[in-house]
Amino acid sequence: MNKNINCKIRTLGVLILSLMTLTACNTYNTQTIAEKSVDLYSNETEGWADESKSQYNSKLPVVYINTEDSKIDKKEYSNATMKIQGNDLWPEQYDGPIQIKGRGNSSWVMDKKPLKIKLDKKTSLFDMNKSKHWALLANYIDESNMKNRIANDIAESIGLLSMKSTWVQVVLDGNYAGLYQLSESIRPEIVDGLLFEVSAEYDEDIQFRTSTSKWPVMVISTDEVTSKPELLDHAKEIWNRFDEAVSSEDGYASDGTYYADLIDMDSWIKYWMIVELMNNSDAIKKSRYVSLNNEDKLVFGPIWDSDFSLNTSPKIYTELHWSKESLAIDDPTGWKMMASTDENNFLDELFSHEDFKQRAYELFLSEFSPAVSSYLESNTLEGYYAYLKDAALANESLWRFDRGFNGDYEAMYSFLKERFEWMKSEI
Repeated sequence: MNKNINCKIRTLGVLILSLMTLTACNTYNTQTIAEKSVDLYSNETEGWADESKSQYNSKLPVVYINTEDSKIDKKEYSNATMKIQGNDLWPEQYDGPIQIKGRGNSSWVMDKKPLKIKLDKKTSLFDMNKSKHWALLANYIDESNMKNRIANDIAESIGLLSMKSTWVQVVLDGNYAGLYQLSESIRPEIVDGLLFEVSAEYDEDIQFRTSTSKWPVMVISTDEVTSKPELLDHAKEIWNRFDEAVSSEDGYASDGTYYADLIDMDSWIKYWMIVELMNNSDAIKKSRYVSLNNEDKLVFGPIWDSDFSLNTSPKIYTELHWSKESLAIDDPTGWKMMASTDENNFLDELFSHEDFKQRAYELFLSEFSPAVSSYLESNTLEGYYAYLKDAALANESLWRFDRGFNGDYEAMYSFLKERFEWMKSEI
């Protein structure tokens, strides 16, 4: 099997990749990675390579996608083929037909497009859970390419439902398309019960607003509620009672139900701790996934959409023509989520109740703080940096957003450490 790819990179030159694969686990042990020599030519990215031939070691898998007509639409799937080439550690991961379309909302209008992949049958890629549905996250505004992974690493370490992923280089219709994050997709089957997204975008086929606060709740488990409409009626009742109860001064709904009896409190607290640590601006109003389990409790998770966090470049406001929000994206101090007055924020209501605050204090000390301390001390992020550097700089030559890989990594990492220290001092 030919281990090298020879692909055209627009004005970049020629990048010859010898393929490496990566497990979906959290630890990168460079001792076990059979590194491959790569020949590289570039004259555009300072610090990546000079004008003469140079070499680096590629550790990333490469995904080849060939579409039928070179057009990818967000609304409709189109036919394509995909091959994920293997190496010394892995056999070939996939080689066959797929369907492909765009994904995302604000991320779809950016230059580097996120993609959604649908396979013919459920398949495990890189030891992740079997599924037909996969996401290729572009991470355009996250030039460190690590923020989604960090959030899910921490979520997994404290027992919150998380999504596995690995980084890949993508070659689309023969052209190098950049560094992507191949991730499990959020699907109804990942939870026990019904899955919902609470999001200001409010754009799914089945949706409703809660009676008191008008939270925008969208149904992800559409097949289940379509076949059994009574499930949707029951879910609306639970959501409405919870909204009424948590919004009340004493925490009780008019029928006597206490708000805490309607939720898995620990999952809500763990979600809040992660998005608070990461200063995730999106978490105030969108991409919040909650399931209704078989015990009629609302359970938070999985964590999702963490690219707009950890000191995102302020260029995001001019790039998307957003007005600057009250949330200070570059300030590692201050409570962000509970302080936001956005009408779609429902985390602030929980902190009006003393039992929620007390349990948050207990979980922070017993689980969250030790987990984050261990994570930062493990040099995991330094390992990610070393693993991604060459691929990220190649990606940067096509898709530089603002600070670049090195600058964004430094801004992200220092913010994460400063914010964690601030939270420990305030809890």
